Amino acid sequence: YQEAVRLWQDTVAKWPANGRAWNNLGLALSAAGRHEEAMDVCLETVKRDPFLAETFNNLGNAYCNVGRHEESLPHYRRAIQLNPAYAAPYSNYAAALSKLGRHEEALAQHEIAVRLNPDSAEAHFNAAGTLLALRRIEESLPYLRRAVQLKPDYLEAYNKMGNALRELGRWDEAVA
Repeated sequence: YQEAVRLWQDTVAKWPANGRAWNNLGLALSAAGRHEEAMDVCLETVKRDPFLAETFNNLGNAYCNVGRHEESLPHYRRAIQLNPAYAAPYSNYAAALSKLGRHEEALAQHEIAVRLNPDSAEAHFNAAGTLLALRRIEESLPYLRRAVQLKPDYLEAYNKMGNALRELGRWDEAVA
């Protein structure tokens, strides 16, 4: 990731008006674990290209990566406003809301993410996790089943489904 950071730094030095290059620099910094720097770069990107939904999504992620979940929310909302068909900010917004204990609001965002990206095992898994946090165990099962259908080696989803079935007293299914 350090090499990617260096390459994107060179790119933005050569083409400072390129918002996508700044966005990619922020992603590389985040992947390298340099979250504070990623946040600064995302803020710079927003100044250079205020209509790039991906940047607002990444800025929200940068805030979450340093535990500033409340501050991430307006950035996810802006990403959604700029590109309502872009599924990632809905999922990320939901995750931030869940971290804040706002599970009902999170569930609504997860449902949109699933609707926009029905072939995402992670979107289904995350929706199920929020339903489980709300103690709506039975409702989580279709999401978990779809997650493992989409990604047959999704061990976390199998584990979560087994635990949910156990809580429902459906032991034979849980063991399977």
